[in-house]
Amino acid sequence: MSEPLSFSNIELKGIELPHDDPVVIAPLIANFIVERILVDTGSSTDILYLSTYDKLHLPRSHIQPIGTPLLGFTVHVVYPLGIATLDLIVRTGNKTTTIKAQFTVVDIDDPSYNRLIGRPILTALRAIVSPLHLKIKFPTAGGIDNSPKEKENQKRPVPHKEIEEIPFNPTNQERVFKVGTKLDDTHREALISLIREFEDAFAWSPEDMPGVDPEIAIQRLHVDSMFVFIMEKKENIQR
Repeated sequence: MSEPLSFSNIELKGIELPHDDPVVIAPLIANFIVERILVDTGSSTDILYLSTYDKLHLPRSHIQPIGTPLLGFTVHVVYPLGIATLDLIVRTGNKTTTIKAQFTVVDIDDPSYNRLIGRPILTALRAIVSPLHLKIKFPTAGGIDNSPKEKENQKRPVPHKEIEEIPFNPTNQERVFKVGTKLDDTHREALISLIREFEDAFAWSPEDMPGVDPEIAIQRLHVDSMFVFIMEKKENIQR
């Protein structure tokens, strides 16, 4: 690898700084473009969710069983279904890199991502990850390849700098929403009227949203039911 791997400030174009966004890519796996793949340099395993595996129309008989559990993946011990060896193709333009990747298949739900790329694949690609640039780079036969962040050409909305606060109710100045000052009068009044019409859709505190349907949002505490909850005593920290 004679060409150096580097990142420049030019590649920050279109990225709102500062940020703490994850690095997400969309390579070709088993002849399918798979979006929402999380790049996790802290993971020693490349994870593939069973639901995603099934969407690739691959037979489950190709999954080689293993007896090693996953520790630290969730709060509980996860027992994988096995290992699936798949072609992983990452390309930009006419530059392509193909490797055989061994994914650990797990039967758990994760609505955020379709799979997780950890250190094994990154090492096989000889890739360098830049969380700041939301990119990974790696050498190919045609030179350095840049794996663009997902939907790179889609501009990220940027809040307007000149805004004004509008109260939901003129009699209550504490609950406000913000509107850009560059809107023309017609659109400004229409937007304000629309937001005020649906004021009840906004929650200002947990008390404003009782009885939320679990189909919309749910919070689970991964705590073993065998353990007894204990409230710790408050401690005073002496200066």
